Amino acid sequence: MLFQLVTHVEYIRTHDQIGHQTAYASLHKKLDDLETEIYGILCDIKIALISKHVDTSPIQTTFQVSPAFVNAGIGTTNETLRAYVVIKDCEIVMTFLRGIYYAMSQAPNVSSTLN
Repeated sequence: MLFQLVTHVEYIRTHDQIGHQTAYASLHKKLDDLETEIYGILCDIKIALISKHVDTSPIQTTFQVSPAFVNAGIGTTNETLRAYVVIKDCEIVMTFLRGIYYAMSQAPNVSSTLN
């Protein structure tokens, strides 16, 4: 799911007028920061999986945006609305992941309680 989200963020950042016009500099920066944050989380997850000896090779990491997604951004207003919807979706997912991370970091170490 994170790879799908980052694909959509990257598409908006690089293909839409948002990515090419200085009038949208703050929105472009938000998209850039969001993309960096998602890639950081993906790296953390991969490191955690590798440390647990989980095979990460079957995970699909490349996605294409759908034609419906592309067509939903026709016109500057629609591009902007689509960007904000994607940003909001990403923020919801990130809040959820931060909550899980916080809960896991506060949980007692199971292996130490078993000894």
